[in-house]
Amino acid sequence: MKKINFYIFLVAIFGFYSCADELDLAPLDRVTPDTFYKTRADFDGAIFSSYSSLQDFYGTSTETLGETGEYWKISMIITDDAEVDANSGDTRTRAADNLQVTSADVAFQAVFGEIYEGIYRANIVLENLDAENELTAEDKTVLAAEAKFLRAFYHFQALKLFGETSPIAIAVGKDLNNLALPNAGAGELYAQILADFSDAAAGLPEVWDGGNTGRATAWAAKSFIGKVNVFKEDWPAAITAIGDVVENGPYSLVTSSYDDVFAYNNENNSESIFEIQYGGPFSDDNIWVFDDNHSENFKGSQGSGRAWYWDPANGAPAQAQGWFIPTQDLVDAFGRRYKIGNQYLPIGNLL
Repeated sequence: MKKINFYIFLVAIFGFYSCADELDLAPLDRVTPDTFYKTRADFDGAIFSSYSSLQDFYGTSTETLGETGEYWKISMIITDDAEVDANSGDTRTRAADNLQVTSADVAFQAVFGEIYEGIYRANIVLENLDAENELTAEDKTVLAAEAKFLRAFYHFQALKLFGETSPIAIAVGKDLNNLALPNAGAGELYAQILADFSDAAAGLPEVWDGGNTGRATAWAAKSFIGKVNVFKEDWPAAITAIGDVVENGPYSLVTSSYDDVFAYNNENNSESIFEIQYGGPFSDDNIWVFDDNHSENFKGSQGSGRAWYWDPANGAPAQAQGWFIPTQDLVDAFGRRYKIGNQYLPIGNLL
């Protein structure tokens, strides 16, 4: 009996080590970092993941903290451009309209995560460019410039929302015990953003082919250099950058009508410098779910959902879903015309 137990013990030991060797095999149901970052297609997919974080800015989904990210609330409602119906039952939005927004508000939590998620994904691309892969030197130049454009774009959003001391993330943190980043010092965030946009302008193409519509271009980077310097109040630098874009860039005003600038069938038009790409079921009558995102700002610009037009039958904007409407100041500034049925009316007559 002792001999039998001993043999069973030996078989179990050898079986354990054999299984341990099997556990070291690469998984067959997913890619790993060791096998993924090899081809141009791999890196395109990786950079697209950084772009994808942009979509959540303007729509809320289960990825943005329980479908209540509501970036529109902290980018539109707190301004003088819109006001919330005083009778609205949405107490959170009415509070934001009164500038009662706290750090505990889920909208701020969501957008902070989206910003640094996008930065993280861009940094992953930069980190893997110099590893063993099949990329050409030109591929590496363009991809590095594109990743820096996105990193700068996200840092710029952080600066606008959270101030000049927002953390600067230019590397992928790997030490779980040391992931917290310090606040940026005076001028450091502006310097990092402008450096990244400058590298992007130098390395990106001036235009992409039709299969890559929406990817950042050199002219988009130059435009953002001008915009960042406006925020920095460096007027000479801003004038130089923006003047270059106006005089030499490929852009021109849409001459048909102001509405056509934002029409769903006129996307990426001659006025578009950097446009976040969405896709979705335009034939779908479910205005609340557009491409699996509640894209409030997006739907508002397309005349769906919470759009800014007046429904005279119900006495409220957007098919009686009148949570927020343009203020008279905004109306006076633009004097736009809006469509009711088949008739266009000046918005000044609607309020």
